[in-house]
Amino acid sequence: MSQPESPLHPWLFQVAPYPEESFSHFLGRFRHANCLSSAQLSTLLGQRSYIVSYWESPSRQRRPDEAQLAQLSQLTGVAIARLQSMWSPSAIRLHWPTRLCPDCYAEAPWHRFTWQRA
Repeated sequence: MSQPESPLHPWLFQVAPYPEESFSHFLGRFRHANCLSSAQLSTLLGQRSYIVSYWESPSRQRRPDEAQLAQLSQLTGVAIARLQSMWSPSAIRLHWPTRLCPDCYAEAPWHRFTWQRA
């Protein structure tokens, strides 16, 4: 199933989210596929240079607002609801250091948001 092209930036590679993938890991994969730094992606979104790096750090507890989320959805070709599903519920306390399950990661190499709640 192909992802829709972004009408603003048709030259960007589209990256489909994996099951249970964390928002920060998805952003990192999208940036890597397109050879973008977090500052460059922030600029493409019309944001300050540090915004995407804040979104990629669960410990900062920063999330895109409605307008930023709409821009990100348009740029990545991923539906807003799907992007929001990659966040942990705000009422759930996260463990600050990034948590990984080595066996799970060896089998399927992407970070799951559920690991942060374990």
